Amino acid sequence: MLHFILIAVFTFLFTGIMIGITPYISRRETVFGVLIPGEKAKDYSISDLKKRYFTATVLLSLLMCVPLAFFYGGGEEMVDIAAIYFAAALIVYCILAYVLYYVYHRKMKAFKETIPRDEYLEECQKIVVSTDFNQQNAVVSNGLFAVTNILIILATIVLPIFFFDRIPDPVPTHWGIDGTVNTYSEKSIGLFLFIPLMQIIILGLMLVSNHGFKIAKQKLNVNRPKASRQQNIAFRYAVSKFLFLISLVCSVLMLAIQCALVFSIHDGTFIIVLSIIMLVLSVGGSLYIAIKYGQGGERLKINEDEVQMKPGDTYDDDRYWIAGLIYYNPKDSAVWVEKRFGMGMTINFGSPIGILIMVGLLLALVVMIALPFILGM
Repeated sequence: MLHFILIAVFTFLFTGIMIGITPYISRRETVFGVLIPGEKAKDYSISDLKKRYFTATVLLSLLMCVPLAFFYGGGEEMVDIAAIYFAAALIVYCILAYVLYYVYHRKMKAFKETIPRDEYLEECQKIVVSTDFNQQNAVVSNGLFAVTNILIILATIVLPIFFFDRIPDPVPTHWGIDGTVNTYSEKSIGLFLFIPLMQIIILGLMLVSNHGFKIAKQKLNVNRPKASRQQNIAFRYAVSKFLFLISLVCSVLMLAIQCALVFSIHDGTFIIVLSIIMLVLSVGGSLYIAIKYGQGGERLKINEDEVQMKPGDTYDDDRYWIAGLIYYNPKDSAVWVEKRFGMGMTINFGSPIGILIMVGLLLALVVMIALPFILGM
């Protein structure tokens, strides 16, 4: 139980810190999803809002940890109840964090309305485009992504086929935090199909995400476009390498679980170790990219002397952003665009292709949840 509580507390705190630092790793001129003039981003009131938001999200995560103390000292029968609380509380926390974000989003909109119009004229707004951006932009190729992961997936499929007659029945299918088996399942074809099917779905999601980083609409600093282009390209490549690493570790972890099923391994310590490695890589990689690069690579230090262009502001497209989170612009041909709040890319919901991608992602999520029932597990 203690191990579970420690993991739950870590998850809540990490989630709270990551959500809390989001305004700091977003682009400087898009605060809580609202575009403001670059010079206004240095305003004390904006810094104060960011600090208050960070404090609120972290305190909220700490409050979610308090009920976990009641489960301490309980037996195995309390683990399931604690797990249900953890899952429900995490969902509730994410909902409350969004509500909190929306409150601060409204505060930023109110702040923007106080800016004198002569300081934020349309004729001072610019869009800068690099014509050779696509040629210079490099991410890990989807071909390499697919080939390396498919080799692991094939091993996951072939393994139970080759050893099927020698696999004991029932099969150990779940291990506790201490590495001991606590659940057995009846041997079946569906049981051994589940893991490779999950690998394929996850690989598909990773390929879509990686391709999105490759083709996403460029967003360059209107005053330092050359340095901004280098930052953006470096950021996309770093995220792509991170996705590639996580996809490989995830595929290897699932192959290890398949080995445990096939060879009826009762000591699941190696699975716990691999899970911890994946967790550390995911958490560490996310923090590293957030702190070093920030959204679009804006935090990355670029050693390039660049004569600053005539001062101007980024083109104000607030009207196409719903709550600073959802981009809807039927006039924009881009399918993928930078998020306003946080890091990464989002879909243009005004694009038919974007809608198809979103439907596909939702269907993949539904299939992942329904797969155990479909296979009769």
